[in-house]
Amino acid sequence: MLAVLLGSQAAAGVLWRGAEDPKTRFFIFIGLIAGFGAWCISGIARGRLVLPAKAPTQWACALAAAALLAALLSPTRSSSVPVWAAMAAGLFLFPTATLLSQDDRQRVEMFVRVASWVLVLVAAHQRFNGLAHPISTYASSNGFAGAILLLMPFAARSGDVALTVGLVLCLWWSQCIGAWMGLSVALLTHRRTVGSFAFWMGGITGLTSLVIAYSRLGSPEVTQRWEWWSAAWRMAWQSPWHGFGPGNAAYAHQHFLQTAAECGWPYLALWIFGLAIILRRAPPAGRFGPVAALVQGLMDFPLGLPGVFWLFCLSTAWTLPESERVAAVSARHKIPLMMGVGVVSFLAISWVGGVWTAK
Repeated sequence: MLAVLLGSQAAAGVLWRGAEDPKTRFFIFIGLIAGFGAWCISGIARGRLVLPAKAPTQWACALAAAALLAALLSPTRSSSVPVWAAMAAGLFLFPTATLLSQDDRQRVEMFVRVASWVLVLVAAHQRFNGLAHPISTYASSNGFAGAILLLMPFAARSGDVALTVGLVLCLWWSQCIGAWMGLSVALLTHRRTVGSFAFWMGGITGLTSLVIAYSRLGSPEVTQRWEWWSAAWRMAWQSPWHGFGPGNAAYAHQHFLQTAAECGWPYLALWIFGLAIILRRAPPAGRFGPVAALVQGLMDFPLGLPGVFWLFCLSTAWTLPESERVAAVSARHKIPLMMGVGVVSFLAISWVGGVWTAK
C-alpha cells in the first residue's frame, strides 16, 4: 500500500504540471492521508507496526514544524499554510521511504518510470508539432528540466536505455542552462560511477554552459534574475528567524535564498545539514540526481514546484536504509489505536478540505 501511495505521489507530481494547482494538491493530500491512515490501521490490526528510522523522522518533523511556524506567522497566512502542506508532503517522504522494502521500492520506481515515459512522449509530440522548446506536462522549462535531472537516475538504474536517451533529448530541447550546469557538475563529481567518457562530456558541457551564461550577462533575463535574488536576500534578512512564510518568495530563482526568505536561516541551516549527512553517506548513484538538482537550484526555481520538490525528496530518501524498528501492538490496545488513527485521519482530511474550500 505504501509503495502505491509514494509511487502515485511522485507520478502525480510529474504528470500534473508539477502539482502547482491547489486543486491537484487537494486530491493528492486526501489520497495520502487516507492511504497512510489505512496502512497504519492495517498494521495495528495485525499487531505489528513498522516504524520509520528515528533520525530521518526527527529531522523531517523538525523541518515541518519550523516551516509550519513560518506559515502561521506569515503576513499571508491563508496562502502560506497550503504551500506548507505541499512542503510537508515532500518531507513526509524521508521517514516513509525507510518503511519500504527493496521490492516495494522497485514498485515505486515502476510508477516513476511510467510517468517518465509519459513525460518524454508528450514532449516529443510537442516538439514534432512545431514547439521548439517543449515543456511536456509542466508550465515552464525550468520545472521540466529539473524533473528530468531527477528522473534520469531512475531510468539508468532500471537499465532502460531508450528512456535515458529520451530524457537527455528532452533536456536538450529544454535549453535550460541551469539544468545543463547541474548535469555537468553531477557527471564531474561521479567519475567512477559514470565512466571516463561521461566525465569528459560533463566537462565539455559545463564549459559550454559557462560560455553561454557569460554571453547572456547583459541580457534582460539575467538583470531580472539579479533583481529577484536581491529581493529574496532582503526578505531573508528582514525576517531572519522564521522568514515570510512558504510561498512568499516562490520565484526567487535560487533555492537556498528562497528557503531562507520563506522559512528563515535556522530552517535553511537544518535543511542543508540534514541533506549533507544523507548524501555524504549515500552511494554515488544515489547522489547523482539530488546533486544535479541542487546545482540547478542555484540559478533556477524547479525545487519551488511541489512535484519537483517531491521527486527531489524521494530521490534523496531513496539512499536511506530500510528501517528495522517494529512496534508490537497488544490485543487490548488495537481497537483504541485504530480508532485514534481513524479520528486523526478524518480531522486531517477535514482540515485539508477546509483550506481548499477557503481558497
